[in-house]
Amino acid sequence: MYRLIIIIISITFLFGCGNENDHIQTGQEKDKQEQGKDEKLSTEHNHAEGESCPDEEIILSHEQEDMAGIVTSPVEKKNINSVLEFPAEIAQNPNGVALITVPVSGRIVKLNFDYGSNVNAGSVLAVIENPQNMGQKFEVKAPVSGTISKKMVNTGQWLEPGEQLGEIINSVNVDGVIKLYPDETGKVRKGQKVEFIYNGNSAASSINFISPILDPATKTIEARAKINNSAGKFSINSFVTARIVTGSKLALVIPRSALISEDEHYIVYTKPGDHYEKRSVSIGLKEKEYVEILDGLNEGDLVVIKGAYQLKNVNYSSGGHGGCEH
Repeated sequence: MYRLIIIIISITFLFGCGNENDHIQTGQEKDKQEQGKDEKLSTEHNHAEGESCPDEEIILSHEQEDMAGIVTSPVEKKNINSVLEFPAEIAQNPNGVALITVPVSGRIVKLNFDYGSNVNAGSVLAVIENPQNMGQKFEVKAPVSGTISKKMVNTGQWLEPGEQLGEIINSVNVDGVIKLYPDETGKVRKGQKVEFIYNGNSAASSINFISPILDPATKTIEARAKINNSAGKFSINSFVTARIVTGSKLALVIPRSALISEDEHYIVYTKPGDHYEKRSVSIGLKEKEYVEILDGLNEGDLVVIKGAYQLKNVNYSSGGHGGCEH
């Protein structure tokens, strides 16, 4: 009897373990099946993503476009100027400097100017008195309008005829001076239009003088253009950029604001449909506002002229897939 009870318990235990193992095995197989389904769904989802969002495509909602301030414009044909840029300097016009001298001997009894004073032609700058001439007084007047750049005397000082009181410079009519190397002189001629640019200011003029003499110190040749500086945009001796127009032609162009420099080449962003694409382009002539496109775009293509850098940042941060939505 005792042995019979032990045999029954042993059989029951064995059947229980077998069921438990079957249950564990069934659970593991179920987990593997579920995992397989998940992997399949993930693979299908990734494949779908790859099909609807290839590299270099960016899809934005209207709200995202507005936030980025994106504006597009079609590529068009336009007359574009061939422009050369040179470093230049604003200099005093050689005819714009006047010396203030006295024609008679005497003592300065009154001075009406100081260093930096603005004076008008004909205004009285000083009064000279000579006791030997019955106290006769003589007025010294400004020969030209301009700014006092040098003051050489003081009240009470005795002067002889021809001595200088000071110097006046005319800062309204100044020169833009361009230093050309010998191999550049063939591209620049008298009469060519030139624009001087400095700190957001610009002034248009034309080349009126090209020196026949090579500067032995700088090995350059001087070209000059007269500038009307009545608005006081330029300071004498300031460095500026000179842009000389050497010709023009009809070309495929885009605004310069659309162009982005990237890894020693240029790119733009186009909008061929409901998405944006990055395009590499080759460029030619550059104007102040436009640049010639030699390769990479066709007439009528929509390019991003505002917000291009925002698109570049989106594309970079997303590893080339941009802001694609699924």
